[in-house]
Amino acid sequence: MFEHSPRLTLPYIQPAQAQKHITHNQAIRQIDGLIHMSVVSDALSTPPTEQVEGTCYLLPPNAQDGWQGWAHHVAIWQDAAWVFLTPKTGWRLFVSDQKKLMVYHGSAWVFWQMPIRNTLLKRFRSMPRPTQPRGLRYNPTQSSGPASAKAMTRQVVLYTF
Repeated sequence: MFEHSPRLTLPYIQPAQAQKHITHNQAIRQIDGLIHMSVVSDALSTPPTEQVEGTCYLLPPNAQDGWQGWAHHVAIWQDAAWVFLTPKTGWRLFVSDQKKLMVYHGSAWVFWQMPIRNTLLKRFRSMPRPTQPRGLRYNPTQSSGPASAKAMTRQVVLYTF
């Protein structure tokens, strides 16, 4: 039986394992760091002197001290120690101090440029705009429904693009 999940390397609870809650909690901590990944910085080469629980950093190629040898990994401060996540191709994260989105491409993190945005914006701007909306009007006086329904007036406006 495998000990870790294939994609996120989350630990599996093994049959006849003692203290299953420890393995489960470890997996929850990893998920907490992986989902909607956001890091404080990708330029800090040494661990900060004051750590806050759950703080993440993207480690640069010149990482030193406690981070040496962990270049391109994501470091998370959990339970008074650094936990290092090995990135996989396609992982995305947001670098807070530079307000940029990064994607991991097998050997390095790269700035994610969104070429789709300009294409979609151009397409949206070139769409014809309605000159006059087509409307459907409900006239309650012509309805044979209950008296309360006759008192209501509804209007539905349909726009065509």
